[in-house]
Amino acid sequence: MENLARLVTNAAHKRGGDLLNVIYQLMINSSDQSIKELFANLLERASEPYFGILKKWIFHGTLEDHFDEFIVKENKECKKEAIENDLNDRYW
Repeated sequence: MENLARLVTNAAHKRGGDLLNVIYQLMINSSDQSIKELFANLLERASEPYFGILKKWIFHGTLEDHFDEFIVKENKECKKEAIENDLNDRYW
């Protein structure tokens, strides 16, 4: 329980990649193999939604980030269609 309490304390108000980083750091800094496995499992499960967003962004050019967790942000003031004509457009 002590390790989960550390996770809750360290992860307070963190989202997206920051949260994944907290879990990863706890995993690699643990000397107990069963605790490493616990954090590895949590990391794997917590990564699924993040990597789902990443895949859609990379392969389809769409960003579905309903909770504002992803590292890339969409600039609503720019039009996506303008990217083909102006590579300096700051859509992402």
